[in-house]
Amino acid sequence: MRLTLRALLAYLDDVLEPKALRELGARISESPQASSTVARIREIVRRRRIAAPELTGSGSAPDPNLVAEYLDNTLDPQTVPALEKMYLDSDMHLAEVASAHQILTAVLGEPVEVPTTTRERMYALVMPPPPVEPAPVTTTAPVLSPTTEAPSGPIRAMVSPVPPPPMTPDYLKPSGGKSLLVGLLVIVLGGGWMVWVLKEQGFLGEPSGGLVASNDTPEIASPEAGTTDATSAKPRPPVVPATAPNAASGPPDSTGGPLTTITPTVPVEMPAEPAPVEPAPEPTLPNVAVPEVVGLAPQPAPAAEAPAPVTFPEVLYGTPTGVLLIHNPAEQQWIVMPRRTLLHAGDEIACPEPFEAQLQIDGQELAITLFGGTRLQFSRGTETQLLSLKLDRGRIALTRPAGVENQPVVVHVDVRGRTVELSLDPATRCGLEVGLRSPHGTGPDPQLNYPEGGLSVATGSVAVSWQGGPAIAVGADVGWAAWPVHREPFVVGPAHSLPVWMSLDGIAVTLAARRMSDRFEQEFALDQPVSVSMPALVTHDIARISELATYTVGLVDDIPSVVRGLQSKNEETRLAAIYTLRTWLPVAPENAAVLEQEVRRLFPDEDVAAVVALLWGYSERDAHDPEISRKLVDYLGHRDITIRELAIFHIKRLTGRDRDYHANLSDSTRNPAWLRWKDHLDSHGGALLK
Repeated sequence: MRLTLRALLAYLDDVLEPKALRELGARISESPQASSTVARIREIVRRRRIAAPELTGSGSAPDPNLVAEYLDNTLDPQTVPALEKMYLDSDMHLAEVASAHQILTAVLGEPVEVPTTTRERMYALVMPPPPVEPAPVTTTAPVLSPTTEAPSGPIRAMVSPVPPPPMTPDYLKPSGGKSLLVGLLVIVLGGGWMVWVLKEQGFLGEPSGGLVASNDTPEIASPEAGTTDATSAKPRPPVVPATAPNAASGPPDSTGGPLTTITPTVPVEMPAEPAPVEPAPEPTLPNVAVPEVVGLAPQPAPAAEAPAPVTFPEVLYGTPTGVLLIHNPAEQQWIVMPRRTLLHAGDEIACPEPFEAQLQIDGQELAITLFGGTRLQFSRGTETQLLSLKLDRGRIALTRPAGVENQPVVVHVDVRGRTVELSLDPATRCGLEVGLRSPHGTGPDPQLNYPEGGLSVATGSVAVSWQGGPAIAVGADVGWAAWPVHREPFVVGPAHSLPVWMSLDGIAVTLAARRMSDRFEQEFALDQPVSVSMPALVTHDIARISELATYTVGLVDDIPSVVRGLQSKNEETRLAAIYTLRTWLPVAPENAAVLEQEVRRLFPDEDVAAVVALLWGYSERDAHDPEISRKLVDYLGHRDITIRELAIFHIKRLTGRDRDYHANLSDSTRNPAWLRWKDHLDSHGGALLK
């Protein structure tokens, strides 16, 4: 199947056969142009306030009939290329035809049943009924049977009116045989139900219980089928009220039914409601001493009851603004978490940039604030712990308000495989930051396994136990402790100012940033997973929206969408993709193969090795190597913007300077800066660093 626009629309609306859908999906993933077109269609269909073609005049092209033929695959093949070119050149027309294809797919996929009366009215509007000719008057005599007496009066003329022709065509008329069959079935079922009801109520034959209220002796039909002779019927014995509770069922009698032994008593008229029976008092047993028996083994002690499971506290998400994502393990999707929702043990959440999320635990006992770029999972604590957290990355603040009970609250935190136990006193606010390290080459680096960041204390005091070691008090006077690396001990200090995100006044947000945050929040939908709503925004025209979308897909490990961000026309998006991929690479050994596979999907074969090597990065030792330094500077003149961006990223990181070089500038504008970097190599012995 060719990668035409109509084929892409069919792929997006899932109207192809499974085999053709898989083949087309593979071809789309292999073609950068097709992948970008698919992402563009998804984005413009969801775009708000997009214009629509005019109904008449110069802006009304193309003709709706022409569009219908195109969507129905009946348009002249010579006209298709020009029409598709117009769609691809205009977001407005592309959104129009994509939406029309989507609507037609939904409508034709579920045909609507039109009532017969409605169909006849519609036909009557466009097809006036033919004139009805006067019916001929025929005089017929009634047919008399031999047993019918002749009428005494004169024979009257019987007029047979001719009905008007039906308005509905024959091929649209409902089948009469089917209606007759349904009617007969309803009559049979209704008759059977009536017979059953009458029989149950005792109007027909024996009641369902098999007992008769009177002492009359009715006749019972013979067991043989079809026998109705009264001489063959057996009399029913009189039913005597049974009051003996120990009535037993004996062997079956000659009629085949069970023989019930009943003690006959005098019938007693029972009251309408039986009087309540007073329970008999339990007999009081005398207190008899049990003599001790010597030589017997002691009785085993009763088994101890299993300890009750630790209760998970009530964790409420109540932030009025912003976005919080939660992972759905059943569908392996990240979705938007509704507000005023309770979290449970095992839930994994993520707070994308630039939002914040507030979680209230057990009323006012503890509050957790998640900042943008944080991924966190909850689990049950022990008997001495309120709860347990697994902080994969990001920043959180724990706040214990004043005025609560003096008993400290203990929280267990898993920091990238290292255990931290925090004991918070009242009126305490502390923060935890976990950062991922970036590699400097493909060689082994044990330091990459240890998290960056540490513990900050703004108010109060926190007792910290690292990896099960002794608790160390960290107060607001020092207020800082970095996560240890390798086997280093947990050391508090040295004192320095609190990070901005731990400020008691909060992070200052400008009006423009708030408006952009509100606009980005509108791109999230409760009925769509993040894998559907965010990838199209990676290539958004607005740089900030594209940058935030790239960080969001990276937070939920949507690596194909992050790799696509490397080719964005926005510098902010490319840098966000570079940072996300470089911190994700050393997390797991299999990530290297995944990255190479995704890069191979979007880049030419001759550029795959360069892109992968640049993402792994270079060390300071490489900056002293003339050969590696020359290669990095040569990359500044590469035809691909991704390779140019990665090259200046590492040059600036190693030297601290960029010499006004920007990868997205035109050749004539960036060439002078490129020449300045070549001169830098000549003055430093061919290396970036002396």
